[in-house]
Amino acid sequence: MSVQQCPQCNAGVVPGQVACTRCGFDFIKGSNPQDWESEGAKQRRTQTNAVAIGAAVLIAGVVGYLVVREPPPPPDEPCMDALAQLREAVAAGAESATVPSCPDTPPGSVSCWAPLGLTLSKMPTAPGERYRLSATASGFDIECRVDADKDGTDALYRTTHDVGPVRITDATVR
Repeated sequence: MSVQQCPQCNAGVVPGQVACTRCGFDFIKGSNPQDWESEGAKQRRTQTNAVAIGAAVLIAGVVGYLVVREPPPPPDEPCMDALAQLREAVAAGAESATVPSCPDTPPGSVSCWAPLGLTLSKMPTAPGERYRLSATASGFDIECRVDADKDGTDALYRTTHDVGPVRITDATVR
């Protein structure tokens, strides 16, 4: 009886043996059983690869969109503009007159602001905004309050003689 060698692992093989006892190489098919793949398995692998590629393309598209898109515009905050105008006018008026303390305007009268040169036509007129002026040791403090979303909670903004308009409340308060 002659002994041959397995082409895969060089182990000794007895003639008539169908597969190598060491590595499993099939002498009839000429390959290892783990290399065999059915048509169904090939189709499933192809479909799985196609789904994975599609998902990767979709994810890349979403990420690309999020990275490249324009950021949303900042929320409209008219109090900031109004306070900038009031700050400038009050600072100019304070050079020639004493800064009064004025309650919420509106609903109060604008006449409290008149010594500083602010008349009804020069006051900001954004709907729902209320302005308050207070004299301080260093100059003045102006507040703007507004409830833009009508939930009963005011958003608060402030400016002083030394500091420009700043939002005090959290940005979620509108």
